[in-house]
Amino acid sequence: QLLPTIMASEPDAATAALIAQMMAEENPYDDADVYGIGDDDSDDADFGSSRKKKKRKKVVVPKEPKPPKEPKPPKQPKAPKPATPKPEPSELTESGRRRRKDVGVVRAKARPWTAEEEVLFREALVLHGRDWKKCAEHVGTRDHRAFTSHAQKHFIKMCLQGKPLPRKVAETGEGYTLSGKPLDPGSAAAKQYGFKESTLAVVGEQGTQGGDTGGDAPAPSAGVLSESEIADVAQQKQKKTDAAAANAAARDDKAREKFEKAKQAEKERIAKAEKEAARVGVAVATDGTDTTETTEYARQRPRRENAGKTSLTVAGFRDADGGTLQLHPLRSFAKNTKPGSDVPGCQPFRLVVTPSAQLVMDTHAHLCTNEVIGYLGGTWDLASRTVTCVEAFPGRGVASGSDVEMDPVAEVELKAQVEQEGLRVVGWYHSHPVFEPTPSGVDVDNQLNYQNLFVDNSKDANAKPEKPISPFVGFIVGPYDLRLPTRVSKMTAFVAERLVDRTGSFEDVPYEARYEVSTEAPDEKTLDAIKNVVVAHKDVPGRVLINELWRHFTNIKDNTPDGGPVTKLAKLRASLTARLPDTIDELAAETMLDEVAKHLQTVWEVDLGY
Repeated sequence: QLLPTIMASEPDAATAALIAQMMAEENPYDDADVYGIGDDDSDDADFGSSRKKKKRKKVVVPKEPKPPKEPKPPKQPKAPKPATPKPEPSELTESGRRRRKDVGVVRAKARPWTAEEEVLFREALVLHGRDWKKCAEHVGTRDHRAFTSHAQKHFIKMCLQGKPLPRKVAETGEGYTLSGKPLDPGSAAAKQYGFKESTLAVVGEQGTQGGDTGGDAPAPSAGVLSESEIADVAQQKQKKTDAAAANAAARDDKAREKFEKAKQAEKERIAKAEKEAARVGVAVATDGTDTTETTEYARQRPRRENAGKTSLTVAGFRDADGGTLQLHPLRSFAKNTKPGSDVPGCQPFRLVVTPSAQLVMDTHAHLCTNEVIGYLGGTWDLASRTVTCVEAFPGRGVASGSDVEMDPVAEVELKAQVEQEGLRVVGWYHSHPVFEPTPSGVDVDNQLNYQNLFVDNSKDANAKPEKPISPFVGFIVGPYDLRLPTRVSKMTAFVAERLVDRTGSFEDVPYEARYEVSTEAPDEKTLDAIKNVVVAHKDVPGRVLINELWRHFTNIKDNTPDGGPVTKLAKLRASLTARLPDTIDELAAETMLDEVAKHLQTVWEVDLGY
């Protein structure tokens, strides 16, 4: 106990010696090797020691005390709120709530836009696009809120009518909305300003509401390609093909049975003739021709000149009942060949079509959900082998199942109209309303019959074709196929040819005809022809609902839908715009199409926003 006390202070030399002596007496084995293990190099003196070195304390300089804060002034007491007066009984409703102050007050109607303001409104959109504040400053008499409200209604009407947005507006978005995004036809604004329930209905195979395509199917969302839209068309097309194949098989069986009966009757007739000839001493061949001079009886005996023959060989015409509705893929003529030349495999004639003929054909196809039909009047130049389709003459069709045939009375009338115009019939056209414009078996039959009817047997001095030329072409217009990449209808021209092999069997093949479009601008005569088509289809069965929705997107790019919804009126307008030549300026084209739409609105008595 003395050792720690001594070590607490600084020892002198004598004290240190005393301490060493005392420690030696207390540890007599300090220098002895008791166990004989030699020197131990390990130093375990500090093993398990918990004592730590003390750190030297830092000298802390005391801080100067802060001056005392000034006391805050006492808060002023709030003034007491005035007591709310109790409402009069007349100011309360039956339930005890306070009545609205504007109850019974007639609100002032919104001030309509004047003609001068409308002109400034459209100028503002052309100059400033969607910069609403600058647009409002341009108008001067309206603020930006009133301008955007009017612009929203204006854009929706433009979408319904198929008019393009001003370029400055389209720079910030091609949608018919204030933001530029695609228009949602199910939105409250769209329904309020023109997209009615009939417009939002999803069209079926024939483009009418409540069709055979399943009216319980939900409408696809805006701007998204529905899984059922393309599938429905394919399904209906397959059903139509299957039904047509079944009908064709039934007709084939019936024709085969009829042929066998006629063949058996012919055998019986020949046997009977041989028996009678043996009785009177006249020999008769099995083909029905006499080998010797006939008797008076044989000369007066009635003969069936077409016995044993089918309608396939009579006068070179084919029976339309023997055709099928299955689509026949179009073949191509030899490449790098000039139409109308003497090169083997080339197109038999050069084909030119005017924009006027295309406009009338396209309009006619858009107005009816059933197939339409008509004639093409034009000219035929044998020297240059050029067929020019100048005008289209819409006709009346007689529907027979899924195809259409020309009404006999209308056919006579159309031929007379063509001759009155100083033209000749050079073709026919019809429509495939909701599927691709590829000819069916019936279409090929009709084309072959027309070609046989309009054969040109004359020959020119420069070229001597091996067989007569038939300057007659068929056109098919597909207006409402949901798979169209754009809003422009597809128009296909074709001719047909019968290919016969060495065995005598034949195959009727359609060939796609390449055609050129001339640059003649349509005139008032073309506009009158379009208006006449509108009037003629006012009360026809299957008249299209022109203000209903065609599809929920504008274009298809890389198999992906793009753009906002398109009505059938917008589809018609866009397709006709594409048919106009470049020689017509934008203002004249818009004026012409507006006149067509206004005429359609007046004659059909539908609200198209004009």
